[in-house]
Amino acid sequence: MNTKQPSLGNSKLTLELLWKRIRQRGDLPGFSRVIGAILGAMRGEDDREFNMTKTVLEDPALTQKVLRLANSAMYAMFGQGINTVSKAIIVLGTDSIGHLALGLKLIDGLSSISTDSAAARKEMDKAVLASHIARHMASSASTRDAEEAVVCSMMHNLGRMMATFYLSDMWSLAQARCAEPGVDEDQAMRDVFGFGLDEMSRAVARQWGLPPTLIESLRDMPPHQTDEPLEHADWLAAMSTMSARCAEILCEGGTRYGTLSDIVTGYADMLGLEPDAMLAALEQARHSAAEDAVFTSSADVLSGASALATIPLSAKPADSTLILTSGLADMREASANARASQLMAMALETVYQGLGLSRAIAFLRDPDR
Repeated sequence: MNTKQPSLGNSKLTLELLWKRIRQRGDLPGFSRVIGAILGAMRGEDDREFNMTKTVLEDPALTQKVLRLANSAMYAMFGQGINTVSKAIIVLGTDSIGHLALGLKLIDGLSSISTDSAAARKEMDKAVLASHIARHMASSASTRDAEEAVVCSMMHNLGRMMATFYLSDMWSLAQARCAEPGVDEDQAMRDVFGFGLDEMSRAVARQWGLPPTLIESLRDMPPHQTDEPLEHADWLAAMSTMSARCAEILCEGGTRYGTLSDIVTGYADMLGLEPDAMLAALEQARHSAAEDAVFTSSADVLSGASALATIPLSAKPADSTLILTSGLADMREASANARASQLMAMALETVYQGLGLSRAIAFLRDPDR
């Protein structure tokens, strides 16, 4: 690999080097392709649910996570026992599933290329913890999209992750600069990279074609007094900044942003949440991050998955009858409100999973009728 550094402090040359090293290391194997499919399903006007179902089912780890989330306490109001991705998408919506998938694939992709960098692993750990904090915090804000807050918080320090993964030599120079008297981190990053890490985050997100709202949230928003409720993008930026700062304290034990209580109190009014509830959510996030395999590698997720994710193609699973009857129960429950195309997608998925098929196709003469 060519490790030649650009002229320090030149943002254009820094980005050119970043894109070059990403290409050399494989552009997060599988991530770009899946991102395209996920974003296509989120943006498409026709068959959004079917396309998202197809995208999720192509990834066994993501399939299991979607089903786990749909059956979690967060979505208890929709009922438990959701057995098919098709119904889960009806319950959660294509946007929530899309945001969840983006976060999962980012962490999977970074896990696959970073086994030898302690700094990169630390940044990933903080990103995962920030996502847990955001989920627990946002779940009490019923008017907001919790999964959108999760992925924004996970990607809040995207620039930092990309720098430690792909520009480790320049990252070391920046850390040395930070150690100099009177130099803060932002100044050190600008001296070495030519711009702040939040600007690098947005540059990478634009390169990947991520949603505009997510890109806009990739900025630090310090706590401040506000008389009006925040706009959605500002709320996401505040939530992700707060989650990232809490995660940094929990992972590194630092006090750069004060104590956890200071951070929570500073952001409570901005986020429209109660400080006591936020501290309780923070404690829950600490426990769930240690127990939940939401954003770990596919192998870790699959280790606790059902037999469905591990059976070979074209092999009938041992619990075939259970899968078929559970899928049928999903169809019965959804039949009163679901469209014909939604019921057909559920039937198709049930047959595909229950019989262990490698392909399953259905033709509708008139999808609307």
